[in-house]
Amino acid sequence: MIAYIYRPKRQRNGKRASNRIWRARLKLNGDVKARDISLGVSDKQVAEQKLRDITRDHERVSVGLLAPAAQRETFENPMGKLVDGYVADLKALGRCADHVRHVDKRLRRLMRECHWQSLRDATADAFLRWRAEQTQAPKTINEYHAVLSALFTWLRKQNRVAANPFEIISKVDTRLQRAGVSPREAMELARHSDMRLTMKTYTDVAQLPLAATVRGLPSIGDSQIDSQTLVADRPAMSPSVIGLKSIKVCKTIGNIDGNHGASSIVTFSHENKNGGERGIRTPRFCP
Repeated sequence: MIAYIYRPKRQRNGKRASNRIWRARLKLNGDVKARDISLGVSDKQVAEQKLRDITRDHERVSVGLLAPAAQRETFENPMGKLVDGYVADLKALGRCADHVRHVDKRLRRLMRECHWQSLRDATADAFLRWRAEQTQAPKTINEYHAVLSALFTWLRKQNRVAANPFEIISKVDTRLQRAGVSPREAMELARHSDMRLTMKTYTDVAQLPLAATVRGLPSIGDSQIDSQTLVADRPAMSPSVIGLKSIKVCKTIGNIDGNHGASSIVTFSHENKNGGERGIRTPRFCP
């Protein structure tokens, strides 16, 4: 570790003179290279004390007892100033004007209604209390949550906050579809004027019990499907079809191919004993 104070020297009127302001040369644990910073004081004892404060804070930060200086400064800054910087960065990144306007408007409203003066005031508990008092639709509330979380993510990427306390907060979800509420009832509860808004925009498809629905369907490979169940809502089948029984033949004509000579005896008779044309006997069936 390197840590010492000094006053830079320079030539003045042909003489080597020291600067009035003390500076510090630092290379603390974890630093890749040495840093040179101005202590902003002309008193040597004050400069030495400031150097001790810097090294002490660095050690506390390294073990997690103190937030880095950038984070401490961020939490002390007015929150409006931080929002200004975030909105300016969104514009610089080429975000559309409508998006930038909505982000700025929603963050300003949260600051105003939650009484957030600095980032230190913007806590997850404060946001949850504000959310519990709102009457807007779930989608609108989730949009406020999203812009607030995006602000803290932006600050975290710059190492100006240690974490985003809003990314672990669950989104608002009415879960009406899982509770068995009909689409028309859900439309009224959500105060929507268009059913398409309820069914498409405010229905979370990921929450639908699709797996349970599929498990409840009959198996395609089941060969024992009850035909009466499948057609239960269809017109009743004809009694003659439902009550069809197997037909028995009382007399079976013998092997015709093997008894060609007897075919005339079997198939012909007197006209007064059968009513068939040309005396052809029609086989008689049992009822």
